[in-house]
Amino acid sequence: MPRALDSATMMNTEVVDYTHFDGHTYRFSSTSKKENESKYLCNKYRLAGDTALWGTRRQSMSTGGTTPGEKCPGSLIVKHEFGMSGGDHPYIKVEHKCVDNREVTSAVARGVKDYRPQLERISPNIEHGNFLSRKVIEEVLREFKNAEKNDKNLWQNITGGNTVRKWIPDMYDNNVKRVALKVIVETALKGYITIVQGRYPTLKYFKVGALKSLPGAKSQYVGHGGRLHSDYPQSVEELEPRFRPVSIIVGLNSFNFMWLNDRTSRESEIRKMTVYPGEMIMFTNHCLHAGGENSTNEEQTRLFAYLASDESHFPSGEVTTWDWQREDDNPLISKPSSNANTAIVRRPGTNQIRLISGRVASVGGVPDRG
Repeated sequence: MPRALDSATMMNTEVVDYTHFDGHTYRFSSTSKKENESKYLCNKYRLAGDTALWGTRRQSMSTGGTTPGEKCPGSLIVKHEFGMSGGDHPYIKVEHKCVDNREVTSAVARGVKDYRPQLERISPNIEHGNFLSRKVIEEVLREFKNAEKNDKNLWQNITGGNTVRKWIPDMYDNNVKRVALKVIVETALKGYITIVQGRYPTLKYFKVGALKSLPGAKSQYVGHGGRLHSDYPQSVEELEPRFRPVSIIVGLNSFNFMWLNDRTSRESEIRKMTVYPGEMIMFTNHCLHAGGENSTNEEQTRLFAYLASDESHFPSGEVTTWDWQREDDNPLISKPSSNANTAIVRRPGTNQIRLISGRVASVGGVPDRG
C-alpha cells in the first residue's frame, strides 16, 4: 500500500524541491499527464565492500569497478492539483532500503515541516462503515454498566480530574473481565481507527481505552492548575511527521473539549467545542488540550485510542503539562524546558526509532485523555 508522506497536501503557495525532500535526495524520473503526477527516484546506491552503507552512484564505484552498487528502490510520487486545495500530495510508493543509513538527527533539526492538521473533527457516515450508531452506542454503554457491577475497581481517578474524572488504566492486564471489555472497545473503534490509518499508514499500532466525567466535573484545565497538556513525550516531535503518533477520542455521550489552536496563541484564545455521540476528534502531540467541564447531571463516557508507528511510542503513564509565561496578563504558552531530553536512537537493522523520554514543564500522574 502506498505510504502517504506527512499525510499532507502541499498548498499552492509553497514551492517544494522534491529532489531534496523529507531527508532523501531524488532525481526526477518522469511525469504522467494522464495521472497528473510526477515520479522521483532515490539517488542512493549500496557501497561496494560494505553492505550497510549507501552513497552516490560515483561513491559506489570508488573501488575501481565499472558497475555501480545496488540501487535503492525508493520512489516518490507527487500527485499534482490534489484535493480541494489543488496543491501537491507527495507519497512514498516504494519503500527505501537506504533509510537505515540516514543520520540519527531529529526531523526538527533537519528542517522537516509537519503539515498535518493538529486537530480534526470527523463526523463519519454512520449509515456506512463500522461506526457508532445510536443503537451500538447504547449497547456499548450497557456493557460498561455491566462491567462496573462486576468490577468495583474498573474506573480509576485520572490526572487533572480529582475524583470526578475517571479512566480505565489497565484494560491490557490480561484480567479476563478487562480483556473482554477491551475487545468491545476495539470493535467499537474499528471504523475510526481505519480512518486514521488510511490517513497515516505508518501508524499500524494502536492502544484503546475509555474515560468518563461525572456530573459537575470541572475541566482538566482547572484540575491541572490552569494548564493545558500533551499526551506523548516531547521526543516524539523529533521523529519525522509521518512516524509521529496521534490520539483520537470518540463520544458515547456528548463531551466538551478545550485546545489551543497553535502555540503562538494566548491564554484568552483557548478554544472549546462539544463533541457529539459518534463523532471523533483526532489530534497530534502538537495540540495542547484538556478535557472540558461536565455541567450536566449525566455521566459523559467516551472511548479513546493512541495510534503509533512503534509500540515504544505509547505514553508510559504520564502527560506533559505546559506552563504560561505569567509575566503577561494575557500570556503565551511557555517553551519546552531547556533540559528536555529529546534524543532518539535508531534500532540496528530496522526502521524503528526508540524514544528516550523527555519532559517539558511539569508532568501529571497518569495518562490523560480529554
